[in-house]
Amino acid sequence: MGDRGQDTLRRDKKIGPYLVGTILGKGGFGDVWLAIEVATGKKVAVKKMSLENQSRAMVEQEVSALRRCGIHPNVGTLIEVLWVKPDAENRNTEAYLVMELATGGGMFERLVSEGAYTEKLASAMMQQVARAIYHLHSRGIIHRDIKPENIVFQTAEPGSEVQVIDFGTA
Repeated sequence: MGDRGQDTLRRDKKIGPYLVGTILGKGGFGDVWLAIEVATGKKVAVKKMSLENQSRAMVEQEVSALRRCGIHPNVGTLIEVLWVKPDAENRNTEAYLVMELATGGGMFERLVSEGAYTEKLASAMMQQVARAIYHLHSRGIIHRDIKPENIVFQTAEPGSEVQVIDFGTA
């Protein structure tokens, strides 16, 4: 990535209608940041993908898969994609995938912090993941990277719905 080593962007970093804040997570294809839509105050997740180490076609493949997903309660929703051309600050084209923000954290992190899930809760979560996978397959999408790190809780509340995220290899 063009910004390897940086863990925060300036709080006043504006990408389109969004102010980008702190980092939420790092991945193989891009880092995910918390952002706020200036006009509405709505919090979103923004996946920043530089074309320094991957082709535009790879980014467009992920975007295409996310768009084909449509809206499903157990699949992370793409809101919009912003393409930023190179400039004095960033020498590579960047894509910013603006996504619905899930605030409950990842399945893996919650498992580590709270311990084993009850059979009832594990069953409910797996039903939701199965519904998400069924939905994806019905739309011709194969995720190819289902793992606890790619399953997040919509809220921090107990019993929160889960969502499948990260379509970088879909």
